[in-house]
Amino acid sequence: MIGQTLSLYIAPPDALENALHRLDSPDNHPLRARWVALYLLPPAISTGQVDLAFRIINRLEERKIQLPYDLITLSPVFDPIRNDKRFAVILTKARSRFETYLELLDDARARGELPPYLEQPLKDLRVRLGM
Repeated sequence: MIGQTLSLYIAPPDALENALHRLDSPDNHPLRARWVALYLLPPAISTGQVDLAFRIINRLEERKIQLPYDLITLSPVFDPIRNDKRFAVILTKARSRFETYLELLDDARARGELPPYLEQPLKDLRVRLGM
């Protein structure tokens, strides 16, 4: 996989564009589509193909596949596009979904159903995200 990812960084500019078509495959399961997108995003962003990166993200959203809020907030991969207005919209949507998940976890904790091993990682993640 490292070799495949590296090949996207040094491949001709249209290689990423061609790889994007994998997301459109009718037999592409949502989890596979998410993996393909996460595989394509770092080289697209780091090589300055910002519009392509947003097309990848939009294709995911069209397929009802969300990028995890903690990933797009904490990963330095997304630093080059953080000031883009399109990223702000994506970040807002992702945060809203993430807050819903946190509420569900808080409800589970209140009912005594949150496994103890999740307490500290969840607390640490909230701190890192400023929540």
